[in-house]
Amino acid sequence: MREIALIVGMLLALVLAVMPVNAVAAADRTSLQSLSVISPGNAADVSFLQLLEGNARQIAWSPDGKLLALAYSYTCLYDAETFEQIYEFGDVVWAKDIAFSPDGTVLASATHEGVKLWDVPGGGERLAVAGSEDTESVAFSPDGTVLATGTGQTVKLWDAESGSELRTIPVGGSVDTVVFSPDGQIIASGGMRDVKLWNATTGEELHTLTGHSNWIKSVAFSPDGTVLASGSVDETVRLWDVAEGRQIRALSGHTGHVEGVAFSPDGQLLASISWDLLLKLWDVESGSELHSLAGHTAWGACVAFSPDGTILASGAYDGAVRLWGTTLDDGDSPLPTGIGGGDETVQPTQTEPTTAGTTTTTATTSNIPTASVHLHGEKTDVVMGEEVLLKLSAVNIIGNPLMHVQVIIIPPSGWSVTSSEFAKSGAGQYTTTYDIESGVGRDIEVRIMPNQIGDDFQVQGKIVYYFGDDSDAREYHALTLPITVRAEAENVPGAERTESSPESKGSSTPGFAAVVTIIGLLAAYLRRKRA
Repeated sequence: MREIALIVGMLLALVLAVMPVNAVAAADRTSLQSLSVISPGNAADVSFLQLLEGNARQIAWSPDGKLLALAYSYTCLYDAETFEQIYEFGDVVWAKDIAFSPDGTVLASATHEGVKLWDVPGGGERLAVAGSEDTESVAFSPDGTVLATGTGQTVKLWDAESGSELRTIPVGGSVDTVVFSPDGQIIASGGMRDVKLWNATTGEELHTLTGHSNWIKSVAFSPDGTVLASGSVDETVRLWDVAEGRQIRALSGHTGHVEGVAFSPDGQLLASISWDLLLKLWDVESGSELHSLAGHTAWGACVAFSPDGTILASGAYDGAVRLWGTTLDDGDSPLPTGIGGGDETVQPTQTEPTTAGTTTTTATTSNIPTASVHLHGEKTDVVMGEEVLLKLSAVNIIGNPLMHVQVIIIPPSGWSVTSSEFAKSGAGQYTTTYDIESGVGRDIEVRIMPNQIGDDFQVQGKIVYYFGDDSDAREYHALTLPITVRAEAENVPGAERTESSPESKGSSTPGFAAVVTIIGLLAAYLRRKRA
């Protein structure tokens, strides 16, 4: 069941990725003014304050707390008091990361085109950093003079004024996240399994922090710089002693990839957000879980505390940015959840596991099937130079309106989806959309070209679909497939290196559709019987 819930969340992202971002009605000013600092003592009282619409990839508060920057298909600035959009950076498309300069006058963005610096709040382009393509993460030094980027398999340091490259630090693997320590002396980077600490002046490696068993998605320093938090695909959050380079503890409780971590300004709390749809609050001192905040209906992507610690912002692939807080009214009255939503539900699903790397999911409403979605690996054990091959099959059962499908494929960093049906949409994602008539099925091949050798790679697939004009009733599905890339061909028991015929690309699935047609007829009969 957990795999189905994840599948549901992953696929929702596809449809929502193209939705516009607009602020809903601002929260009541009295409630906003009465917010208290979120702390271990009142963590259980935290609830929805406000809701913005937008498939947020990254969230950043300005240092003075007056602005909130959101990166989705575009990047926008919001007034942090009224939550009204005040500027849209039209040229910042599919930003992978954003960061404010310490004085709040500059916003850095990383897209597939590279890193750019923008004036705030005017939005004029200040600087384009040459040679910064393939950048996943950006971070300013505390004094604002240096910009660090996770670029390819390196950490690069740039002069924030001129854009000139100051230093390149080889990491030995893809870098997904970088951050400066509060005193600017250390840079932390995360990527393939290990977290590394670097001397920000010399580029010398200080520590390699081992413990995670999969990709590192986010790192954050505590306000005093003594503790580093990391979130990983291995579903754990880990706390590290920065000076000694040792693990303090592992925080377990999430059941999905941990995409974002953030310390509260006083350093007492750690927030983490995951693909399990939950936002969790942890006590840093004890490592205990204080609260698990539910509300997002798809994969969590990012989380950030406001500078004064009163508001916690979270973004997810459900097209929502949620703001969380707690009031001072009578000490135990949480904020109302009715502003902008909070009542969303995900339709139940049923999963039929088959062979390794294969999941078939049938969405249901009142136990009557509406569609069948099947994503599996055709060839996931390849030789370097060969393409990984996945196949997506989707069938719209007879009696349904037109089925709108969107697919997102997230290969390992540096890999590319070569199928002509897919277009790169930023943040290492590739997407395609198509429609399926009632009673019709369709197959799509997903071809991926690897660029590294190894046996611990993963490809993530997301599917979102809905019927007719009812885009609010979306179904979401997700799947993670293990991939092995060998240096040369080996005799692998049970492995068949057969290519699907070209004719199968984008073809219909009559056999699969026939089975589902029978199900559709039964469903129609059940509907009539219930009526």
